[in-house]
Amino acid sequence: MNNNKAKIKILSRKEEQALFYAITSKIKSERKQAMYGALVALMIDCGCRVSEVIQLEIQDVDSVHRCISIRTLKKRGEVEIRRQVDMTQRVLSKLALWWKYLKDIRANAYVFPSDQSEDGHLSRKSVWHMLKKLTDGKVHPHILRHTFGSNVVEHLIETKKNAGAALVTAKELLGHTDIKTTQIYLHARRDSKSAAIQAIDPTPSWKRLWLKFFPTKHLHVLPMQYGQSKFHVGRKEELEKLHDLCQKKVNIYLCGEQGLGKSHLLDNLEAQAKEGIHKILRIDDMTGIKKSLQGLVLFLLQGDKEAVAELLFGRDKELDKIVTKDSIKRCCEILCEITLKHEYTILVDDATRISPNGVSVLEKLREHFHLIVAARKIPMRLSTFLSNFEKIELQNLKRAEAVELISRASQDFTNRIEDWELYKTHIWRSTIGNPLYTLELIDRFRREPVITTQMLTTVRHNQALPEWDMSLPVGIALSSLMVLRYLGGEFGDDSGAFRLIGGAFLVFALFIRRILTIGKRKFI
Repeated sequence: MNNNKAKIKILSRKEEQALFYAITSKIKSERKQAMYGALVALMIDCGCRVSEVIQLEIQDVDSVHRCISIRTLKKRGEVEIRRQVDMTQRVLSKLALWWKYLKDIRANAYVFPSDQSEDGHLSRKSVWHMLKKLTDGKVHPHILRHTFGSNVVEHLIETKKNAGAALVTAKELLGHTDIKTTQIYLHARRDSKSAAIQAIDPTPSWKRLWLKFFPTKHLHVLPMQYGQSKFHVGRKEELEKLHDLCQKKVNIYLCGEQGLGKSHLLDNLEAQAKEGIHKILRIDDMTGIKKSLQGLVLFLLQGDKEAVAELLFGRDKELDKIVTKDSIKRCCEILCEITLKHEYTILVDDATRISPNGVSVLEKLREHFHLIVAARKIPMRLSTFLSNFEKIELQNLKRAEAVELISRASQDFTNRIEDWELYKTHIWRSTIGNPLYTLELIDRFRREPVITTQMLTTVRHNQALPEWDMSLPVGIALSSLMVLRYLGGEFGDDSGAFRLIGGAFLVFALFIRRILTIGKRKFI
């Protein structure tokens, strides 16, 4: 490495945090906060050049596999060079916040659009100006990329214990043509003493020890292209399992009660088909199965299997009439004949009311096609087709996840809510983490000019049954135990049992708040 190279400037961890804090504190517009937060995160955590990040398109962001595809703008002949970089949780969270402000989410639309630019996307100049304003001229876009490069090299050397291998990997992540360019990051952290001092963790030792054994759990937030919300909160394990099984072409049974997001997941899975990730056929339900099968056959034969149709039926045959006359069994045979094994994934939106004919069809198709079947619940007598399916069961969101969903979905009218904490608690108690009911109740409040405290006690979701408030009877019962403690003093030698009960109540009273919370039962 050439030691005469000028030292590069990088940001310490504290300086990174200060930059993100400046975005939220110095920029008044929530939309611009979300936009620049996502933009800066992409440069620091993914190593994007400013020219690369402003030209990112929707199709370049693969939130499912948590990576972005960056088109390298430094041309190498006529070949377009791309590099894949995984997204950190910070990038995912920042993109999820920005996603809800995007009006155009077509595949070729820009992630950072601008009406004021001739190119249709944010300009380099505006990004430079923003960083200069937020940091008093101390930070420019390439410092953020330098920070990424330095962090990557430092981490890779620590894990691989091999500087050469670390540089090769870092070169690919940074999109460098020459490894000599990557070498400038070898001693970046080592030479930047001020950055090293600022990076010292100020957390007390006892807290570091606590976090080692009980690490803070980060909420899983993903930007999504379709659905009521343009982001997805929670269910990290279920999503990872869903997409792992899709890659392996394992049949999937997706189950859960109404409103838990089955269609939301399938909609976004289908969206990937348009980008060429999966080839998907979709069936709404399993009630009119013959018409659904005929529709699939015609769709394929009149689309990318048109040449097969000519081979099977000739050019002059009317496909509609031929297919309409075919039986369910023949339609299944045709589907298998004209497609390769596992070439297509068939999505079934709702198999809750599946008929015996539908069961028979899925039993015929499950070995040839990759099937994803969604339902609230399938009766045992009709579940024979599920023998080679992996089950993914969706549950209500946990409280922390539900509160995060409420916070993000309500951002556009928080200034009209009198009591923010009471508002979040009320929606949580009314919906118990059901995403659909949560978004519907939020939309109900969105229509009000002001959300008062009084309104929070009256406006409820129509699926929420009345609460059973057990606080009064529990309070009376516990109070009576306290009285027994004092009455025990009047019974002389026989007072031991009464004093024991009274003493037990004193311990019991320590948990009275938790007990009263449990006493409030709610059913959806």
